[in-house]
Amino acid sequence: MPANWVFMAIPTGLACLGYLLMGAIEYWREQQYLRAVFDGDRIQRYKIDRKYNKRRIATHTGRRFY
Repeated sequence: MPANWVFMAIPTGLACLGYLLMGAIEYWREQQYLRAVFDGDRIQRYKIDRKYNKRRIATHTGRRFY
């Protein structure tokens, strides 16, 4: 018959392993979400810059400003 600590060590170890696995999955999902938000913002900024590119150049260089 194994000692009492063996009976407690196995479920405790499995619980810790499951907790670490759940934490890793949650971290990965959060990073995927944040990357999607950042990429969406970057794509939206690129589209706006492309749309107003000529207008912005004119205001920065001073031509046709008034």
